[in-house]
Amino acid sequence: MDSRALVPSEGRLSDEERQRRERQRISALSGIVEYLFAPDGSALLFPLGGDLYYYDLRAPAAKAARRLTSTSEAETDAKISPLGHYVSFIRGQNLFVLDLRSGQERALTTDGGGTIKNGMAEFIAQEEMARSTGYWWSPDERRIAYARVDESPISEQQRLEIDADEISVYTQRYPAAGTRNARVDLRSIELASGAVTRLDLGSEGDIYLARVDWLPDSRYVAAQRQSRDQRRLDLLKIDVASGNARTLLTETSATWVDLNDELTFLSKSSQFIWASKRSGYEHLYLYDLNGQLIRPLTAGNWMVVGDGGSRALMDVDEARERIYFMANKESPLERHLYAAPLRGKFPPSRITEEPGWHTVAVSPNHKFFLESYSNPERPPRVQLRRIDGGVIKTLIDNSLNDSHPYAPYREAHVPTEFGTLRASDGQTLNYQMLKPAHFDPAQKYPVIVDVYGGPGVQNVRRAWGPQFFARYSRRAASIVFTLDNRGSGFRGVAFESVIHQRMGQVEVADQVEGVKFLRSLPFVDPQRIGVLRLELWRLCTGAHVSPHGPGLLPRRAFPALR
Repeated sequence: MDSRALVPSEGRLSDEERQRRERQRISALSGIVEYLFAPDGSALLFPLGGDLYYYDLRAPAAKAARRLTSTSEAETDAKISPLGHYVSFIRGQNLFVLDLRSGQERALTTDGGGTIKNGMAEFIAQEEMARSTGYWWSPDERRIAYARVDESPISEQQRLEIDADEISVYTQRYPAAGTRNARVDLRSIELASGAVTRLDLGSEGDIYLARVDWLPDSRYVAAQRQSRDQRRLDLLKIDVASGNARTLLTETSATWVDLNDELTFLSKSSQFIWASKRSGYEHLYLYDLNGQLIRPLTAGNWMVVGDGGSRALMDVDEARERIYFMANKESPLERHLYAAPLRGKFPPSRITEEPGWHTVAVSPNHKFFLESYSNPERPPRVQLRRIDGGVIKTLIDNSLNDSHPYAPYREAHVPTEFGTLRASDGQTLNYQMLKPAHFDPAQKYPVIVDVYGGPGVQNVRRAWGPQFFARYSRRAASIVFTLDNRGSGFRGVAFESVIHQRMGQVEVADQVEGVKFLRSLPFVDPQRIGVLRLELWRLCTGAHVSPHGPGLLPRRAFPALR
């Protein structure tokens, strides 16, 4: 629906909401910028103009939208409860819940304001730890675990915000490196009684609350506690009735321990699946609820890894005792869906066959998956498949025919060339190269080196992507060269952690090796090699095309399919 039919003009967002949208990278958007499905897929919840709306997908369009709130202060981080009976949100730095049956709302916390924030993620959690929420519903809807954040230890600083027509100055508590952080407590509140229990995160106060999950029985919370130096990560199991905690497992590293989104509790057995890089590569492990390792589920010189920050473990079919996960087993440049047994030790079986980049979402009934597939010569295609890989229906073919939006540029399309170089320590560096259309090996061409190379990022991949960049650069008859240096993501601990306390040295040394390679090529003009980050180029040119193209699928792509 058109959001203007509900709210003709959104007005000015609050500073808190503007900062939140900036951290989510949606600050330039307006209207309906996010939405949530109800658990049964029958309705949508979305914020608009500072208020919340509930859209019943079963009702006639004229009567489908229901306004839940109407206040001068905006509601943020709205959620639908697991069983669909409530909507929760943050208002005025307090946690609220609204009963969808009666329409009544009530504040679960009342001491928020000033430096106290209830149910909200602190700055570091949002900006650096990819945790945008500060509260979590129990599966049975009886309780909510929430973070209580006290920002009083953090010094105030002035922040400039430069817009096209004005410069604004804001006072913000900013946790600069090496200074004090916010104090974060974890608590649980019972909806029926309002009773609050403080959950034990240990005696050391200067820690990070990285992740929070509920166990299926709603009696325990699993909290990931990371040390300030980021070399230790503890998985805690906390009794929400007493607040008492025990440590299930601990991950340590001489460099750093990555945050862990790969935690899945099984619903039909007292076990959970956890990912670890202890072998040098990220793999999945099966544990019991006492923290005892049962067995590794995957192993080898490759990684289980998702796409663009999504999880690698896509589904657990307990009835068939199988797991489905994404990995780069075939090549670091590709992503595929695999299946492996919960019992037994034979190698995983690959489900997606076409070489290239696959992104999937598996249905809750374990029978189907939605797949987006691309390679450097083929834009993303979306298909519905059976869990064994058989095609049921092509939903978006996206073939490069005469009617495709890319058709006018097909003549300029050039194959992506891949290759490898050696770093100074012998590790393999992957690169990709785009040559100009009508390339003449007898000529000498300038080169644009597209660089990022930071942790958790991979630019060299067999996926549809940066051809549009080459489309612009071909006017200057340029080569586009991209190298994933050591320190970039998804290649294992040895490859990624070599930059520890050497940032700005290792990455630059690898990129220099790339330039040396370019200068050795007979068709490269060694005097015209420039470095330009693709994201910066997009900002300068106004190009609003994702370098990876469309195709990322939400994990809840099948809200109602059972």
